[in-house]
Amino acid sequence: RILQPRAWDDKTHAVYAGCIGQHRKAALVAVEAPLSLSPKYVIHILGFGAENDIEALKERICSINNNSQNARAVYEGSKFGQEYSDFLSHCQIGLSCHTYDDTIPESADCTFPSKVFVYLLHGLSVVSFPLRCLSESEVACLVSFSSTTNAESLAEAIKKCGIPNREQTVSLINMMHASFVQSLNKIIHGKK
Repeated sequence: RILQPRAWDDKTHAVYAGCIGQHRKAALVAVEAPLSLSPKYVIHILGFGAENDIEALKERICSINNNSQNARAVYEGSKFGQEYSDFLSHCQIGLSCHTYDDTIPESADCTFPSKVFVYLLHGLSVVSFPLRCLSESEVACLVSFSSTTNAESLAEAIKKCGIPNREQTVSLINMMHASFVQSLNKIIHGKK
């Protein structure tokens, strides 16, 4: 079942949910996007990580908000279960913006971001950095891709993403689920 987004106000709310840290840098890139967006956008960061990484993120958010004199980015802490689901239902855009170690470039091609399905099932538009595993997947038609892995490119993709066609999303995900169950049954029962 896809949930319909319920906005808090007349702004467009984008969310990054996941790990906060220096290794993948996703939250740090997402929080820079407001610098290239109009004040009608707010970036929310949900997540967990090392205390020093979270403190650095909060300091950067404070600096961005003080310079623009309003809340352009917000750290929301960690949310789980129904609280997480309720929070996502108030947003319009989900961000998948992990960057990966340049010394292992294939890691980005082999790590499918499960958060994409979570965002889609909550009725959010999805914006992602260009990952081959996602751009070649069956849900690629439901994702807006940035051209590069920096905050400016992410902001451009946010501005260009549209409202998802919820019926198309439901249909595609139901089809993928049925195909997965059928394939799993074949494996379990040894059928080709």
